[in-house]
Amino acid sequence: MSRLGTTGNEILEVRSLDGATRPSMKTDADRRRILLVDDDREMRDFLAGMLAAEGFVVDPVASCLDGFLHVIRSYYHCMVLD
Repeated sequence: MSRLGTTGNEILEVRSLDGATRPSMKTDADRRRILLVDDDREMRDFLAGMLAAEGFVVDPVASCLDGFLHVIRSYYHCMVLD
C-alpha cells in the first residue's frame, strides 16, 4: 500500500512547524525509536527500561504536550500512549 505518494520503500524528509528538517529513518537505530508517553513516573521508567533492554531507543515523556513537542521535532517508529 502506498502512503503519501511513496512506494513504501522511500523515506520522506518531513519539516517540523519551525521549518527545520526532522530526522528520518535512515539507520536501523532510527527505525527502533519509540516515544513513550505516560504520566505515571514509575510506569514510564519501568516501560522505558524494558524497551531499552530490548534494543529500542526510548524517549519517555510525562504529558501529551511534551509528546507533541517531541513528535514535531523527531521521527518515531512507534508511540506508546497512556
